[in-house]
Amino acid sequence: MDPLTHALASYAIYRAVAPRQSPLAAPLLITAGVLPDLDLLSFLAGPRAFVIYDGALTHSLLGAALLAAAVGIAFFLIGRKSKEAPLSLPLALGLSVLGVAAHLLLDLCGTPAVRLLWPFSQRQFAW
Repeated sequence: MDPLTHALASYAIYRAVAPRQSPLAAPLLITAGVLPDLDLLSFLAGPRAFVIYDGALTHSLLGAALLAAAVGIAFFLIGRKSKEAPLSLPLALGLSVLGVAAHLLLDLCGTPAVRLLWPFSQRQFAW
């Protein structure tokens, strides 16, 4: 899926789940929903790296969990510095996991398969 679809889906989730939370909730969900596509940058390392890491590095369950934790903690720390936009750690992590999970679910419905079990398995999943 394209990044715009992921961003709009993440914003829709924000509107459904956390519209009255911190003002940082929408940017957090949108960032978490779009960020797994960072593995597309593996093309910078060459065609071999692109084939190995695209749809695997941040689209695997392990990579997605690490990415969600990093985004959640980053937004929690940003929210701590802002007096008018506090964001609790459980809320930040929960919204981040929700955004990344929505990204993976949307990509499972798309044409290119994702390797959810990478690096433990190269099996590709697609609906």
